Order: sequence, then C-alpha cells, then structure tokens
Amino acid sequence: MPLDTVKLRSPTLDENAFSAIEQACVRRQGIQVASGAVLYEMTSGGLQGSWDSRVSLRPMQQDWIADSNGRVRLQPCPPYVLVECSAAKVLCGQNVYGGPTNFPVTCERLLQGIGNLFGIHLPEARRWHVRRADWAESFALPYIGIQEYFEVLQTTYFPRRKMQKFGDHSIYVPGHTTTLKLYHKGPEFKGNDAKRIRQALTSQSPGNETSALSFEQRQKRAQRKVHALQRLANRRLRVEVEIHANKLDFDFGHKPRVEEVTDEYLMRTFDYEIDRLLREGQTGLGLARTNRDVAARLKERYGRTVGHRLHGFWCVLAASGEAFCKREYASATFYRCRKALMDAGVSWHIADVQIAGVPTALPSDFAPVRFDPRRCESTIRNRSSLFQLQHHHSPGHFYHT
Repeated sequence: MPLDTVKLRSPTLDENAFSAIEQACVRRQGIQVASGAVLYEMTSGGLQGSWDSRVSLRPMQQDWIADSNGRVRLQPCPPYVLVECSAAKVLCGQNVYGGPTNFPVTCERLLQGIGNLFGIHLPEARRWHVRRADWAESFALPYIGIQEYFEVLQTTYFPRRKMQKFGDHSIYVPGHTTTLKLYHKGPEFKGNDAKRIRQALTSQSPGNETSALSFEQRQKRAQRKVHALQRLANRRLRVEVEIHANKLDFDFGHKPRVEEVTDEYLMRTFDYEIDRLLREGQTGLGLARTNRDVAARLKERYGRTVGHRLHGFWCVLAASGEAFCKREYASATFYRCRKALMDAGVSWHIADVQIAGVPTALPSDFAPVRFDPRRCESTIRNRSSLFQLQHHHSPGHFYHT
C-alpha cells in the first residue's frame, strides 16, 4: 500500500529562485468560475492534519538552530522551501484505495508537477531533505467488524505514550519520533473528502473527460463515483505510521535526502510500530487466540506446569487488558510472561475469553499487519492529474482540493 503525507525541505536557494517562489505563492487557489468549485488550493502555512488535501508550499528564511549555549532558537538562515502534502491525494485524487509507491520517484513527480503548475524552477528531487514520511496500509473488513476491532483495542496501550481513543472508529497515538493512527476510512472519507471530490468531478474544464456532458449529467456521474468510493471506504480499516524528522535523522545519522529513503525502510518502520502496539507483528506465525488453541500452544511449547501458569496469565490479559495486568503483576513477572506469549505466537486480542457467546463480524485471526490476508493491494487506474492539466489553467479533472 502507498505513501501518504510527505514533507520535504529544499536545499539552499539563490535569491532569484526564492523570489520567484515567493511570488508564485500569492496565486494559491484555482476556482471554476461557472460552478464556484475550488479546483486546487495551495497554502503558505502548515497543513491542518493528515486529512488536509492541500499542498503546502512555504518559502522560509528562518530555521531552528542551536546557539553557542546549546539552546535551539529560531534564527535567520539561507532561503529554502518546505513542501508538504498527501502524495496519494495529489497524485491519485483520493486515498481510499491504491496510491503511489517508490518514494524517490513519487517525490520527483510531486516536485516536477508543482514546478510546472506555477512556472517555477525547483531543485532536483534527489537533493531535497525528507522531514516527514507516512506509510499507510488498508485492510478489508465488514463495517461492523471494524467497529468491533476498535472495541477490542480499548484495553490496549502503547508503551510510554498516551493513546487517544475516539469511540468505535479511530485511535491516535502521538509521539516524539512517530505517530500511529488507526481509523475507519468510511466516516473519515464522508467528513473530509466526499464533498471535495463531488465538486471537482462535477466541474467542467478543458481536457476533462466530462466536459461534453451537461451539468446534470456530470452531477449524476460524480454522485455515482463518490458513492462507489464511500461503499469501498466503509469496508476499510486504515493504519498509518507517521515518521517524524527526528527519527529520520536518528536512523540515518543525518538529515536524509530523498534518494536515501526507500519503501523498505518505511515498511520496516511501519512493522516495528505496529508490533509495539499489538505485540504480534513480527512473527508471521499462525496466531493462537481461542482458549483451547492457546492452552494447547503453551502446553506444547513450555510443558504442562509452565504452560498452565502462562495460560492463566493469558486469561487475565485477554479479559482485562494490559493496563490492568501491569497494575496487578510485578513488573518483571508481567514482561516475562508477556514475552513468553509473544514467542509462542499467542495473541490476547480478539480472544474468546473477552467475547464468549457473542456473535462477531470480525475475523478471529485478523491483525493489522502486512502479512494479514485482508491487506489491500489494489492499484489505481492511471488518470490525468492536476499536473498534466496545468496548461489548461483549470485542473478540474484532478480532484485534490
């Protein structure tokens, strides 16, 4: 599955290039006069969140630099530019399915498109520094099954971080190095993207495949496509790992350039963060979740005596959650027993101890990890993008506002 939001910092720019970019930032919004629809939007400020579909282009002449006393202060520096956007929404129009991969190539397409759209010259992509990169995975589950999964995660905690849980549709785990987000794509799409895509598909512009249709025909066609995306989003659990600048700097030993960051690095970081949350992301084993399977697995691996003791620990963990067990058990005992469960391929999520006798739409073997069979790997059809339509001065075919 694809890249999502990326944040790139340019190398130092000369005064002429910097002045041209500053002037281009004044022209930040394209509006279809006939319909009033916003076709594209640039901003010179930061994005409001991962749902924001705008492209942030920020000319900068200040940076956070350590002074002689070691204090980090905002100080003047040579001019540079920050570019931040959702690569999936900019290049594909939506992030419900499909999306871009190959990080260096994706960044090159983004920067070339932005430069062509505004008639400015940007430095070659491989020289830009990466300040943020998001990797996302989607999983196909029933609507009710997704809600049930968030109920299961109510007893989960993330080490040394405060989890923010929003009902039965999303979990947000902010951190200094990474941020983890799990959410039901259906409600998120309805609240943030459906109206934008409907307006863009309804608008008429030169080069748009619907330009020969009447307004009513375009409106009906746009409604059908948005409904199709909504139906697909309703059956998608989306998991995103946002990699911050300080982790990138630590992992690479310096500010990494675009040419140094690979999809393999992003997927490896994704796997590690998911494993920290679920404690079941690295094994790839057939996970034991039910009472009988867990008892048999532990007895086979550790013997009768130790297996029975671990099975009792598992019952409490599955029924009451990790936070409760951490309070009730000595710290050394808790971590020793939990590691033994992980080594044996035992999961305490979606266990029948917690949901015994209650029908569920959630598959008993589901986990939001890359080897799960419900992981979505569909690709998006090749369509015209905002950048391919920039010569028409009306990129309505590409919906990314």
